Amino acid sequence: MADLTPEDLAVIEESIPLDHRQEACELLGKGDNLLKILREGLGCRFATRGDKLIIIGSAHRVRGAVSAVNALLSLVRRGTSLTEQEVRYAIRLVEAGEEKSLHRLFGDVLLTAHGGKPVRVRTLGQQEYVGLIRHNDITLAEGPAGSGKTFLAVAMAARAGSGQDVQGLWSAWRLLKLWSIPFFVLNFLYSVLAWFIIVAASR
Repeated sequence: MADLTPEDLAVIEESIPLDHRQEACELLGKGDNLLKILREGLGCRFATRGDKLIIIGSAHRVRGAVSAVNALLSLVRRGTSLTEQEVRYAIRLVEAGEEKSLHRLFGDVLLTAHGGKPVRVRTLGQQEYVGLIRHNDITLAEGPAGSGKTFLAVAMAARAGSGQDVQGLWSAWRLLKLWSIPFFVLNFLYSVLAWFIIVAASR
């Protein structure tokens, strides 16, 4: 971290306007579980005053907190239920000095699934992967199980297509995920389903 000036260390207060009180509940979590993570991770105090969220702390910490909260708030306003993982990742980006990446990351919605739920990237690594898929005819990916390789590839194929057939295949993929199937069988089914989606999308 760069040397801090007296201005950086000065205690300041910033306010973030909320559209309605429910936004505060969604942002801070059930039983304030997300608030605790924000407070500990960002080193600031948080309070609600009417239709505003107040952030108090040293100037350099408050600046990062405002960026993180605004990015998370944009998710809430799109109907996303925040998870502890997303909040912790936002804090990690702030600590790494990558606050500017937050809005670009959380705003990258690939498609809207059945029921209006947005499908989007969750990490900078996933965003880079999706970017490669967007700009290349063939993309090879290697990574640990559960890192989103197949999920994002299928989402991009569904996004490239149109019509009820593609949406139906997307819904089928979501159902497959709920079944208790051995990993190697599930991985094979994912691959077959991804192929069908790509074929349907290319028609």
